[in-house]
Amino acid sequence: MSGRIALKYKQNYDAIIKYIAQEFRGKTLDIFGIETAKIVDVFTFEPVEIRIQTGRLDLIFRDVHGSCYHCEEQRNMIEDDLHRCSIYHFQAVRQFGSSMTDILLISGQPYSGPRQIQTKSGLYKPIFIDLTGKDGYKCLSAIKAEIQ
Repeated sequence: MSGRIALKYKQNYDAIIKYIAQEFRGKTLDIFGIETAKIVDVFTFEPVEIRIQTGRLDLIFRDVHGSCYHCEEQRNMIEDDLHRCSIYHFQAVRQFGSSMTDILLISGQPYSGPRQIQTKSGLYKPIFIDLTGKDGYKCLSAIKAEIQ
């Protein structure tokens, strides 16, 4: 199945995110409002210890300076997802190093819960990109046009 055919299915977020990841090699994440150097590597990230299939996909973008950006698309996010994301964040840090920034792409229903987790030991505060109020096909077309 070609990528173009896969884009016809609104629920096929994995195919769309994988396509976007391929398009970012050699470019930056500036279109998301996140300043980065050029991306040199993009790969999926599946934590081994906590494998939960909940309609999500993790990608790691690595730029030319070695900084990593852990990007997760989350449909219909709830507060429990934020806690799960924090676990994945620290697993990714263990594997890829502490130069890690989390990016949560929110789709489906809007998320109005907490945007950070504060404990006595530290703060988990990912970057949220809300795609819930946008026309997905129009947004994807704009992203494709911007990165080409």
